[in-house]
Amino acid sequence: MEFKQRKQITVLALVVLALSAITTLSGASAASASTPDDCLVYAYVEDGYAHYSLVMHNSTLVGTDLVVRATPSCGVIEVVVNNRPRIGGEVWIELSIPLETNTIELNGEGWNQTFSNLTIYPAGDFTAGVEQYRIPDPITLSLSDLEESNFWLVIRSSILLWFITTVLFWKVLNFIADRFHCEEVVA
Repeated sequence: MEFKQRKQITVLALVVLALSAITTLSGASAASASTPDDCLVYAYVEDGYAHYSLVMHNSTLVGTDLVVRATPSCGVIEVVVNNRPRIGGEVWIELSIPLETNTIELNGEGWNQTFSNLTIYPAGDFTAGVEQYRIPDPITLSLSDLEESNFWLVIRSSILLWFITTVLFWKVLNFIADRFHCEEVVA
């Protein structure tokens, strides 16, 4: 019985190992078909304040300075913005893109990558959007008002704490008296 169960577990492990190897190898061959081996290309935008946004499909980007970085094995790369060729280069490409940009295409020797549905905000608008949610007329307290409210807060919390502690001790003492103190009834 044990031998048969071990054999089934061994066969199951081999099947799982074979399926994972096939899946891994097929994924690697599909990835190498789009770009040559040893070629790594990525693009990001920066806003001038050390904030970087990676360019991806359906992404929102902050900044208008596009940077494309690549390994030397990628060869010459052409950057196409909104279906218009902009610039070509090899390892490091930097250019300004318009706010109306919705597609960026990177073309190389035997491969291309298109990023679509992009939304680009300039750096100034992004910080202005964050700033607009400030409270227009915040409630301010003077130091004397704050000290007075702290005083009453301490008084109220002390009374509440005394009341809860007294009730709790009263309940515990009644429980102990009812449970453990027996009176002998003599007739």
